[in-house]
Amino acid sequence: MGSSWYLMAGGALALGGLYALYKVHQSPIAAHKQVNTKKEFSAQAGNRLVVMTGEHLVAHLNLNPIIQSCRDRMGFDSALFKKDCQPVITQAAAWVQLLPASESHHHAQPGGLLTHMMETAHYALRFRQGHLLPVGAPPEEIPEKKTPLDVCRLPGRFVT
Repeated sequence: MGSSWYLMAGGALALGGLYALYKVHQSPIAAHKQVNTKKEFSAQAGNRLVVMTGEHLVAHLNLNPIIQSCRDRMGFDSALFKKDCQPVITQAAAWVQLLPASESHHHAQPGGLLTHMMETAHYALRFRQGHLLPVGAPPEEIPEKKTPLDVCRLPGRFVT
């Protein structure tokens, strides 16, 4: 594989990220409901946020519909997704905890960063669904190369 393939893949990921950001600001995901995290997650002493597990955060922020949609868009069966992708999501959730995504934007509430990460991954995978990637690959190679690209795309959207 030449370096031009990596440049094309990087360009596609960058365009996907920009498109995802555009769509995130355009409309919220219908299945996702905002949770009043200020009351639920505030600790008693000093009004600090409680440290929680990734699974607990995903459940309390009601991110399971978005995660399920990501799994559907990736085309993974349930066992493969739980083995390869779910640990990445729960570790990312445990890492960001209830941090807001911004100081005064639509993800400024506790848990906003995790919500933003999952919505961005969702929109990037939705954008990818309309394109045959990798670009220029022979048709018989597309299915075998699509899965590694999707596995990389999911956590790749977390860092944008």
